Amino acid sequence: MVAVASASVLVGIERLLFGGSSFAVRAAGYLGQLTSPTTAALFVGAVLLATHLGPVIERLKPMALVAAGVLGLSVLFGAVSLLTALFGGATDLREKVEILLGHLPALALTAVALLYVLPKAVPAGSRAGTLRAEGGFGRPAERPREQGYAYPQQPVPAQGPVPFQDHPQGQVPFQDHPQGQVPFQDHPQGQDP
Repeated sequence: MVAVASASVLVGIERLLFGGSSFAVRAAGYLGQLTSPTTAALFVGAVLLATHLGPVIERLKPMALVAAGVLGLSVLFGAVSLLTALFGGATDLREKVEILLGHLPALALTAVALLYVLPKAVPAGSRAGTLRAEGGFGRPAERPREQGYAYPQQPVPAQGPVPFQDHPQGQVPFQDHPQGQVPFQDHPQGQDP
């Protein structure tokens, strides 16, 4: 999905910059290719599929970065093309109204797609060259299960044990245990259940 959408945008930019007619005519002609709602939907769909279906893996981050980068180029060159098509002198009043009614909302939709994809590609609070504590793409990190536990750990209170709560077998979670002893272990250490 990202490859098809990226190719469409990059070919549109290439034709806009290196075409045969005047820049204003090319801007009016390729504006639809640069700000296509289909292209924006392909990028957002790819990021949604990559981040919300199945486990998120680290190699999907470059895909989200490519999607954000190409959407950024699409918004930039789409805005330049829109302004050039409107004020470049190559269109009459009817064509300017058509450009405003058809391509301005498409450019806005592309900008909204960029605003959606950008936080997925570059998470807030991350620094260049380091990995986040979370799993990336807005998902929490998965902690490995320790021996004897069949559920995720909860934070240990700062002082003293937790008051009694209704738990299976009447046990109180997170009491002060000697170092190395695992609570809630129903079998001797070293043996599988």
